[in-house]
Amino acid sequence: MAVHHGGGVGGAPVSLLKLLAGLDPQEFSAQAVFTEPGDVLTYAHDLGVPARIVPTGGAFFYSAHARLGVRSMARFVRTFPSAVRTAQHALHRQRPDLLHLNTSVLLAWAVAARRERIPVVWVVREVLGSNPWLRNWHSHFIQKHARTIVAISNAVRECFPQQARVQRVYNAVDLAEFSIVENQEAARAELGIGPNRQVLMAIGSVQRVKGHWLLLDALGRPEVANADLVLVTGGVAPEYAHSTNGRIKRSLKMPLDNLDALKRDAQRRGLSDRIHVTGFRRDVARVLYALGELLRAPEERARMGQAGRRRVEACFTLDRQVAEMSAIYREAASSA
Repeated sequence: MAVHHGGGVGGAPVSLLKLLAGLDPQEFSAQAVFTEPGDVLTYAHDLGVPARIVPTGGAFFYSAHARLGVRSMARFVRTFPSAVRTAQHALHRQRPDLLHLNTSVLLAWAVAARRERIPVVWVVREVLGSNPWLRNWHSHFIQKHARTIVAISNAVRECFPQQARVQRVYNAVDLAEFSIVENQEAARAELGIGPNRQVLMAIGSVQRVKGHWLLLDALGRPEVANADLVLVTGGVAPEYAHSTNGRIKRSLKMPLDNLDALKRDAQRRGLSDRIHVTGFRRDVARVLYALGELLRAPEERARMGQAGRRRVEACFTLDRQVAEMSAIYREAASSA
């Protein structure tokens, strides 16, 4: 069983589902659990991965890109006990051989697994928060509850002591999705971008630490007045606006999520018509053809593409990730 907090489509749940879909079905019977409804369940269905919702709170949102505020801490404390009970009930009923926790926020599920004596493989994707006391506490909690910790980068590995049971397994790139048909005009027309416009593009969830507001600042400068910004990302599901949290946010005139906040800032700056949001896309390679400069430099484009593909094939293939994680699963389950 693999658990991810939330129900939206983003890098972490997509990476998880790609991994589960790639496991040998003769050896592993994988199931994904999400704590909220959302588009990720449709994506899981498309990949043939069984998925369901077990609604739990108790998420500890604190990392290098997520500050721990008063409200988030209060929500964690308030929802943690019930989240542990709900998670424990789900684990007790299903009795999985192994629990995969996807990101560092799933403290409630870790406690539930410990109570049910189910081994945990905890995949930590984010650099832990900068406060030394909180980082040490968070790191110790993960070490205490995990049979094996998987860090997706060296930067994440450095959040834990050298003697901790941590293995590095890089996220994967599914090269099967990168067969490209060159058609810049069609890609630009689909996104609503004129043929003579320059294009800035950001791929991934909207976050300040990823530079999205920096791009917005750049878009307002007169020397880039001929440029549009393409955001290859998605926001919360439409039904979120009518949920309890969504209604509260709308009544307080608060943005529903970071994408909504960015779009509001763009509107205040008079930049709304220069921002194009694609939503979640599986054909990122095709969307990239909206970029123009590299298309006018075919030799440089080929050089960069070949170098990038060599790097992916050496370190980031899906087959490599599946093989490494399968070995980790076997070891963790056999030592239970």
